[in-house]
Amino acid sequence: MSAISQSRGAPDPSLTDEPRPLPGAPSGIMIIIVGAGIGGLACAIESRLEGHEVILFEQTKEFKPLGDNIGLFPNSGRFIKRWGIHYELSKSCAYPDGLRWYRYDGQFITHQRQQKKGEDMGDANPFKDAPLYDTTRYDLHQLLIKRAKELGVQILMNTRVAKYVEEADFAGVEVDGKLYKADVVLGADGVKSKARELVLGVYDAPRPSGYAIFRTSYSADRIRANPICAHLAALDEDARSIWIGPDAHFIIGTTKSGKEMHWLLTHLDKADVEESWMYPGKVEDALEYVKDWDPVVKAVMETTPEGALVDWKLVFRDPLPRWVSEGGRTCVLGDAAHPFLPTSQQGASQAVEDGVTIAHALSIAKKKGLPLNVALNVYQTLRYERVKRAQQLGVDNRNRMHKVDYSKPIDPEAVQLQFALWLWQHDAIQHCHDNFDSALVAPMVDQLASTSPPVAQADKLAIEQPVVAAVAAA
Repeated sequence: MSAISQSRGAPDPSLTDEPRPLPGAPSGIMIIIVGAGIGGLACAIESRLEGHEVILFEQTKEFKPLGDNIGLFPNSGRFIKRWGIHYELSKSCAYPDGLRWYRYDGQFITHQRQQKKGEDMGDANPFKDAPLYDTTRYDLHQLLIKRAKELGVQILMNTRVAKYVEEADFAGVEVDGKLYKADVVLGADGVKSKARELVLGVYDAPRPSGYAIFRTSYSADRIRANPICAHLAALDEDARSIWIGPDAHFIIGTTKSGKEMHWLLTHLDKADVEESWMYPGKVEDALEYVKDWDPVVKAVMETTPEGALVDWKLVFRDPLPRWVSEGGRTCVLGDAAHPFLPTSQQGASQAVEDGVTIAHALSIAKKKGLPLNVALNVYQTLRYERVKRAQQLGVDNRNRMHKVDYSKPIDPEAVQLQFALWLWQHDAIQHCHDNFDSALVAPMVDQLASTSPPVAQADKLAIEQPVVAAVAAA
């Protein structure tokens, strides 16, 4: 979820995004995308703006309101503006003044603001050209689906891909006994992706992350009805608060000017991994993890409506040695390629970067008269190391919150969420155009996944350069 938001007010409700950009001139490229998550929809929208034809398969019947909110940071927010949905999405966003930190026993630690009052970041300000959107998963999904359909993306809901197929001159998927063909197939089907098997050549089973999340959202009126926690949900404003404890943290936030709220509890979990990794949650189970915590936390949990809680097992897979099949016509993106810890606050943004990079790599390859399988390999080369550095931030943020010595006074700077300008200032489209030719001759990425620990369990990822080096070079 997005815990920090830039200091800004809600937009004028009379402003609109009209006229929206139209699809580009036909490119002659046909794309199949599997999975209507954020990465898949981002790729579909950008591909239509580039003139590619897109058919998208999604196995769910419909998207339902789920869990908590989600943040699109400036590195992905710039594309929301490009797609012509800036004002529409902004109207569903939250505008808190920062994040208030507490110890698990209720002791106040600090108020983390995105930008200090009066501080001028100058040309380094990532919000100068691209916004941050702190919205709900449901609102974002609905808007992306609407925009994709407006642009002519064919979205087939309630369709399950049974098989991925790849030949020298096409890639395809089999659905209900019918083979659908395209120039490329993109697996954006999440951490349980079937496309991974084709890309790797073998099945890789999911592994436990060691953590799980209870998550929910509902009307903030229920919070305001309880005097113990009513101060967390004032009307006409949005707020974010976090409590940190041994191997756990609890976040509550309001959105839409205090009308809606969400909370989540991240905690250690020793459950066996199953492919079905999201379950109905029980409030009494969540309360067991915070029985010695601040009464405010317990009061919030007790306002949860029956049936509204989800128990989300953080299932991860080992880092892939590659994201593209040997034939180069099938690839994975987003969580199917690189699952992120929620503490990275970059999972959605990096999926968007994947999607727009693929759309433009295909366009460039076509214009240069290159085989389209070259484009997907360029995508992998451009994205691989950047993604691993972004994943490391999630590991670092989690460790900052969960590995605190509570026998000593807490240093506020030591626990606050970390962000990096090298992440936020990045323009994936510009990067693709500037570096396509060099990526053509770059050595193929081939990290041995078998020697790398799961992202969720590692304290440090095996990356060529540490995050600090990447920041220094930005």
